[in-house]
Amino acid sequence: MKIPLKLVLYMHTLGGGGIQRAFINLAEGFLRRGIHDLWLIVNRGQGPYLKCLPSGVKLIDLRDPVPFRLIQLLSYLKEPQVCSPLLRSVARVNYFILKGIGYLRQRNLQFLLHSSLLCLKLADHLRFIQPDALLSVYICNIPTLLLKRFGFVGEARVTISEQDIVSAYLSNTLEGGVILRLMSRLYPQAHNIVAVSQGVAEDLSTLIQLSPDRVTVIYNPVITPNLLEQALAPLTHPWFEREQPPVILGAGRLSLQKDFPTLLRAFALVRQHRPARLVILGEGEERANLERLAIELGIQNDVSMPGFVDNPFAFMAKASVFVLSSAWEGFGNVLVEALACGCPVVATDCRSGPREILDNGRYGRLVPVGDHEALAKAILETLDNPDFPADRQTRIQRAMEFSVDAAVDKYLKVLLD
Repeated sequence: MKIPLKLVLYMHTLGGGGIQRAFINLAEGFLRRGIHDLWLIVNRGQGPYLKCLPSGVKLIDLRDPVPFRLIQLLSYLKEPQVCSPLLRSVARVNYFILKGIGYLRQRNLQFLLHSSLLCLKLADHLRFIQPDALLSVYICNIPTLLLKRFGFVGEARVTISEQDIVSAYLSNTLEGGVILRLMSRLYPQAHNIVAVSQGVAEDLSTLIQLSPDRVTVIYNPVITPNLLEQALAPLTHPWFEREQPPVILGAGRLSLQKDFPTLLRAFALVRQHRPARLVILGEGEERANLERLAIELGIQNDVSMPGFVDNPFAFMAKASVFVLSSAWEGFGNVLVEALACGCPVVATDCRSGPREILDNGRYGRLVPVGDHEALAKAILETLDNPDFPADRQTRIQRAMEFSVDAAVDKYLKVLLD
């Protein structure tokens, strides 16, 4: 198999989500395979995973693409990476439109102008890099395919990765309809389309009427060589000391998708039967609502939400049970990570990753989405019998099937074939 001289990965941000973790792991795997001309382009190079970026990756940040004031425009045009006369012309046109026509300052139209200029800036970098292969993900797929359609990616083979249940996050709005139409027209133009689970592949194929054989399922690269070492790291949180009540652990962005209110309500029922504590790792827009709900349920003294942590695996290795309460998932990286740390798991049977990861409940209990009573029952049963339906070693062996090396093998095949 030929290894490409130049490979570009393109994603939105370096925030603390599963997509970002997967791409960081992929980058490390590609470097280990000898791909040393590896680029990562991001729309905004901020977030907790910035410090996790492997040293061999060349980072390009496309932040702040549209100038809204003259001083911003002048600063933007002086940036050394901006070398396209066409890009400079578009920047000037956008500036005068924004200054001269007041109603274009509406948020959606500003965002549209942001996106159009960002596309051109991305094209400028791609013309400079001239990659052999390009892999984009999530909301970056449409800009990537637009550039491909208009000939801005050169000879690069373009692969797009879909990481979520599209029908779950695209609402019945004008904007959602436009995105779906763009996906229907542009996705078939990709050289390869990757879905992170069979459920995502089926949802995507049905939604945009795409032939199922056009989509390749590649599970996310979750298990890294140093994950188990990180799991053994000491943990200073007082709730994990000996002789303390069992700790129930959740992790993920504090968003509606993760449905942590159901976990809080389930935990309140668990507390009626036995002493226990709940730790939720992650940050997001729903923090204030979750904190209020914990107070309403009277469990605030037994709930800790420390935010994003650099090493969640140390928590997973010491928790009594890990719970995924999501309303939907593309895959569910944290579920695999918990299994790798030997932690018993409980998950909602949401679309689409958990059932595939847990093999229909063979490696952990599955409960209906949004059913806090069923979730509480499964948590209590797991606390009482942690080695059912799978013991610690079996859980770890299952997790090893989702290694970085396995994913890299499959990605290299689709990127280059």
